[in-house]
Amino acid sequence: MTITYTEAYRRAFGEYLRRGTPIRLSLKQAGVTDQYVWRTRRDERVRRSHRMNDGRVFSWSDPPATGHPGEDYNCRCEAVPFVAGETEFGFHEFTTSLASSYDRWSTEDFWDHYQNGNGRAVSLLEIGHLREIAEQYAYDDGIEGAFRRLADQIADEARKGGSRNFTYDFEFVYDFGSVDFAHGDGTVRGVFVGSATRNGRMMTINGNTRFEFHDIFQDPFDIGVELGVPYRIYGGWTARFSAEVLAQREDSNFRQRPRSD
Repeated sequence: MTITYTEAYRRAFGEYLRRGTPIRLSLKQAGVTDQYVWRTRRDERVRRSHRMNDGRVFSWSDPPATGHPGEDYNCRCEAVPFVAGETEFGFHEFTTSLASSYDRWSTEDFWDHYQNGNGRAVSLLEIGHLREIAEQYAYDDGIEGAFRRLADQIADEARKGGSRNFTYDFEFVYDFGSVDFAHGDGTVRGVFVGSATRNGRMMTINGNTRFEFHDIFQDPFDIGVELGVPYRIYGGWTARFSAEVLAQREDSNFRQRPRSD
């Protein structure tokens, strides 16, 4: 039998021979597989670009734009050797185009519409904020991003039964003030619609999630007096979810935890 080691393992072995640098366990385990699952530390120090990689399957021979785990400066992410049918993965991928041809609204534009818009509702696409809101929600909310927490929630919902079609509804208020002061708290609600299939000790989950954003621009100075006409801000996007997770919750890296951020 001829063993073919990955390029990453060969590089690490070369560093071991030249400098005595220990080879990470994940690279040793990945010696005969060309794929891995990107896993972050799920804390506030993780870069956004690495959160976007979390739970995805990559090939050592075809690195993502970020490079492999551990290659970026001070990166603490882990490459978990991927074996089909045994290794957990799970991620959402946007299926709605988030690009907008409209000019991006500034805080002054929100104020002007409050005074002169007669209460007409505006969409995130119209005000040029759809991408920022969707990505803030997905990757930057709290210490890990809502996409990662939602993956845990969907996995737990899938475990409530065997192979079946199922839905999962969710709703929460988030702080979008970093996109623009005018947003403040906004509500994101949605529903996952998909299927779960039990395969031995693993569950395969596939489906689509619809997200809806709702906010009201009103009383911007919080003085209890409206100096204009409040108006609704709304928008939506969709994402595809794919996962294979352990059916036994206590053994899984995909299980809902209390929100601590």
